[in-house]
Amino acid sequence: MSSAVPAPPSPFVHGHLTLERQERRARNLLRGARRHHGPAVLRLAARRRSQRQPFTLADARRAIAREQGFPDWASQSHHIRELEHSQPLYGLSPDGDEATLHLCGAMDLTPRLREAGFVGEILSLADPYSLGPLRNEPIPLFRQRRSRFLANLRQQDWQRVAREQQDIQDRLAEAARGRRVVLWFQHDSQDQLILARLLHQFSHDANGGRLQLIAVESVPGVKRFRCLTQLAPFVLNWLWRRRRAVSAAQLSLGEAAWRAVTANHPEALYRLSRHTTSALPMLGRALRRHLLELPDPATGLGLSEQLAAQLVAERGPISIRGLYNALQEEREPLPYLSPQMFRWVLKPLLEGERALLEYHRTPGRPWDEGLLDVTHAGHGVLSGYRNWLDSRPPIRWVGGIPIDGTHTCWCIDKSSGQPRQR
Repeated sequence: MSSAVPAPPSPFVHGHLTLERQERRARNLLRGARRHHGPAVLRLAARRRSQRQPFTLADARRAIAREQGFPDWASQSHHIRELEHSQPLYGLSPDGDEATLHLCGAMDLTPRLREAGFVGEILSLADPYSLGPLRNEPIPLFRQRRSRFLANLRQQDWQRVAREQQDIQDRLAEAARGRRVVLWFQHDSQDQLILARLLHQFSHDANGGRLQLIAVESVPGVKRFRCLTQLAPFVLNWLWRRRRAVSAAQLSLGEAAWRAVTANHPEALYRLSRHTTSALPMLGRALRRHLLELPDPATGLGLSEQLAAQLVAERGPISIRGLYNALQEEREPLPYLSPQMFRWVLKPLLEGERALLEYHRTPGRPWDEGLLDVTHAGHGVLSGYRNWLDSRPPIRWVGGIPIDGTHTCWCIDKSSGQPRQR
């Protein structure tokens, strides 16, 4: 759903560590501490094992390793050597030993995999299952419904989108004909819902035994892992060596999750989200986050809507770009929204006589530089005096559950996570 961007420069973000760089950082830190530079002294003092003086290179190395998330310098060095050994030898591609189809949840992973030397076919399923209708219905009807939603989201011709969706389905069907299929997915609800759909589909064909999974929640040396596209090619090759065959338990759990997500009620999804989902450890948290998009019984807002409106109330007027960044970096417990998806979330909050937010566009400037502020109606909803559902906002979906403002729609208690009908 987003365009490709170059890897951020910091190894804290992209995970490409080198012993030379880490050794240089340790020596610079030690030099600063010996010159009584306050921040350097505090960093070393917080990480040393005893209060002996003076500071040593071992103290500085330990501090650098701990700041990167490693228990000690030896553990960090071992990981860096593994990164170096993950590089293909003599120009060979990592996946060149057999025909491979790579399936991922975001289009911008494709250039990253190519940069890392992967030569197999790459198919991105960049359909935001976190938004719009997901009904448990025959594939042709499901594809048609999603195509119309995606056309509205992307502002494209729906027939063109339908052809793209058909092409993806055809290529997925082709994957069942003997190729190795490798699934690249991260921990957020967007990726985990796509993964559930794929496991559901592959559980019904003969290619189940040829599936392999790379599922990522954290990466050593990366302070805040958010998405696979932030990682350097070295790290993608390191992850490749840690792929595992998809088990029967994972296929079964993926099928159960997909059926629960596409149901027209949240009971099965709630029950599944309360389990540990040990076969797919990241799935339970993602399902719980997905459930929180059901409206709050007091305000009528899903969690993304509520967090966005609260931030505008606190900091408005605020630009849409500033709001998106603050939401992703400070408030969202499991970031998953692309800028395009975020625009879709904001749209109903800006519409109608009882809009919760008002938008002020600066002439000649991009849309996302326009300013948002909270309306009188918005303050009433956020304070609990009014319920947004009573103003009959446009119908929206949480998986297979329609949210249309009627008195029988599903809500969720944000504190307990328990769904109930309004």
